[in-house]
Amino acid sequence: MSTENITPVKNIRQMNLRLGLIKAFADDLTSFLKDERADLLDELLRRYDEEGTKSFAILLPNGQKVGQVTLPEAKAYDDITDPASLFEWAEPKDGIITDVIPAQAERKEKRINKVWLDGLLKSALETEDGQLIDPGTGEVIPGVKRFPATVKTSFTVTYSKTGREELAQAYHRGDLNSIAAGSALPQIESHKHAA
Repeated sequence: MSTENITPVKNIRQMNLRLGLIKAFADDLTSFLKDERADLLDELLRRYDEEGTKSFAILLPNGQKVGQVTLPEAKAYDDITDPASLFEWAEPKDGIITDVIPAQAERKEKRINKVWLDGLLKSALETEDGQLIDPGTGEVIPGVKRFPATVKTSFTVTYSKTGREELAQAYHRGDLNSIAAGSALPQIESHKHAA
């Protein structure tokens, strides 16, 4: 009987040790990545403040683009802070919808018409303290406040179709030694695609 095709039984102690080692690397890498992201975010925000740039290419030393780092678009947003006041104000202005609950024909529920409110808020004028003014009547819209765009606290990293593979190959070729010097970067496996 040939033993060439028999898969060796794995030793549980070796499997536990291997997993423990991988997890230790993953834990360290998570902390390492968090620190690197914080440093990069500081620089991205500085560049955004100075230049208004919110998207940056990830380029290999040869200039090939393999991905992109992007700050999300920060937008002001409206929040209902006092639903009862808003409802009371909206009711005489036809800003309320009445829903009939099908299972209970006698039961009706009133709610603010979201389409009406969204249209109103879109055209509303904003005061310095975030209150909104109905441009048609000049009244303060009660129960709603506009909050300014928040400071960007994160960014996204996206790769081109073959970006991860190109990065791994560049790493294994030694093209990225200058950025890896003095650090304990993990080994990245390069999986060549079959042609």
